[in-house]
Amino acid sequence: MSTAIPLNFVLPEETERDKRWHLSNLELESKIFTILDTYLQPSSGVSAVIAAQEITQLYPTDPATQTPGTHDSLAFTFLYRLWELLVIVVEQIPWHHTSQDKVIELIKAIRDIPSPTPITFDDGFSHGVKLWADLPVLGAVLVDNVETHGKPSIFTA
Repeated sequence: MSTAIPLNFVLPEETERDKRWHLSNLELESKIFTILDTYLQPSSGVSAVIAAQEITQLYPTDPATQTPGTHDSLAFTFLYRLWELLVIVVEQIPWHHTSQDKVIELIKAIRDIPSPTPITFDDGFSHGVKLWADLPVLGAVLVDNVETHGKPSIFTA
């Protein structure tokens, strides 16, 4: 990757707020967006591990108290918004930009975050996914993104 120009990400507006969160959806997305914006800049000194830790600390349910094998709608919503926001930001990075590599490093760092207690939960699509290690809900977001934005040219006949 050769391009190292600064990036100017745009966070889409959202007016809905979910009062069950310790943060409103807008505040949560703003915090995640700020972490991504800081980390993904070519001149950033923030490591993927630090950015991953900052993001995963926003997780709304204490993994140590989460009941294994259950569907936690708050956790699901957080994970969906996290991955959805990451996709929104990644779509704004040119394919040849150095920050594309940083995205991969961040996803790997999130995947490698240890849970205090090994837990599994029902993400609504599959049963028994491991928090962080299985990147829960990412697949659903990617599928929804393809369906929302149209099929990439490789899928057309």
